[in-house]
Amino acid sequence: MDILFVFVFITLVLCFAYFFREKFAKHDSEKLEDEIQNDILEEFQLSPENIESGDGGDLDSLVRWLEEEQLRDRINDKG
Repeated sequence: MDILFVFVFITLVLCFAYFFREKFAKHDSEKLEDEIQNDILEEFQLSPENIESGDGGDLDSLVRWLEEEQLRDRINDKG
């Protein structure tokens, strides 16, 4: 009987630990994603309204710039 109690207790503790670990990991992931988005908006002076409205004029120029940088990096790696 004591072994059954210990087994159930350990199982419950592991379940609670897993649940809270997943909850905190999700929360941390969301905070990190928000921080990255804010950093990108600040760094490239983008306005959140353009991104949310779908205008994306600033975002298009950012994507073009990133693609150009990647192309330069590839050319420099080959040569």
